[in-house]
Amino acid sequence: MRRQSGNNETYTLAWKKSGTPYTVVGPAPNPVLAANRRAAAAGTQIPRYLRRLRDLQTFQARRGRFEVGYGRLKPAFALPEGFVQRLGTDRFDDFFTGTFEAGGMKIGYLRVPVLYFFLTSELQKEIAYFEANTGGLIVDLMANPGGSGCAAEEILQYLMPNGFHSVGERVRVTWDLVLGFQDDLERARQDEADEEEIAALEQTLRALQAAYGENRGFTVPLPICGLSQDLEPAKDRKGKNLAYTKPIMVLVDDLSASAAEVFASVMQDEKRGLIYGARTSGAGGSVLNFDVGFYMEAGASVAQTILTRSERIQTPEYPTAPYIENIGVRPDKQANYMTIENLSQKGKQFVDGFTAAFVEYINSKR
Repeated sequence: MRRQSGNNETYTLAWKKSGTPYTVVGPAPNPVLAANRRAAAAGTQIPRYLRRLRDLQTFQARRGRFEVGYGRLKPAFALPEGFVQRLGTDRFDDFFTGTFEAGGMKIGYLRVPVLYFFLTSELQKEIAYFEANTGGLIVDLMANPGGSGCAAEEILQYLMPNGFHSVGERVRVTWDLVLGFQDDLERARQDEADEEEIAALEQTLRALQAAYGENRGFTVPLPICGLSQDLEPAKDRKGKNLAYTKPIMVLVDDLSASAAEVFASVMQDEKRGLIYGARTSGAGGSVLNFDVGFYMEAGASVAQTILTRSERIQTPEYPTAPYIENIGVRPDKQANYMTIENLSQKGKQFVDGFTAAFVEYINSKR
């Protein structure tokens, strides 16, 4: 202890422990186990100053108790006769891909089971193949629970040759979040973080401070990743455009959620492809999950952010709004996979339907 006079003094404090030790853990977690679980989930690869920002970039729905095939690599249906598979034979593959013939042309198929970080070289190779060998590409997001909004935007960059305007993210502001980002920014500067990381933290903090100071519930729409909602197409080191240029169809259903809905909504707002299937889940934001107390099995969750589309969506059930939350992404062509015919015939009716619709769509673009 440093005294007022400037002298340093050292003290030894004795600790006295008493009581009954807590030695048995029952069905409910104790504080130590809960803390260890959260630490393991946070991982060791992400710097501490970025974890809060990464949480705001994660959009993933929880798996339901009786949902089958959620996030599965293989598609829910049997692909058309003559389908030639490329990726997806290895369980560690990020994508399931291949081609089939329809309407006198070759059609590409790319299934994205979840949206987490992937081998960019693998996707780039597949897109280059599809660009050279197909007349159109089907992107399957059925039963995709979401994941990283950054991963969704990165895949979109390989499908948007003219670039695109992504969705914005409005953050529910609290004083705790303001203080947290202040601490993150200070740590990032102390650790000499990347300039872009520091800029992203500064941008988020400014928006949080402005919203809190003006007594607003949410910030203005912020980019999901990076510093702008306007993103360029994928390019190589020489500046060559790597994005797929031909017609695209996106398959969705009621289990397409969160980051998968980011993907589908951008496709629809930019009028880049035909959305086919059923209305998506309507889970449009990052969710904060936490334990309710130390010794309880209960948990709670709250939507920390809300995603904002470029276009306002008009539906009979909800007020006109630019949100994914509740409204979901409404397909351009409706088709229900969950019928007796499809479930008993490996989705033949559904596959025939989207194949015919896509052939017609490709021909309309010529």
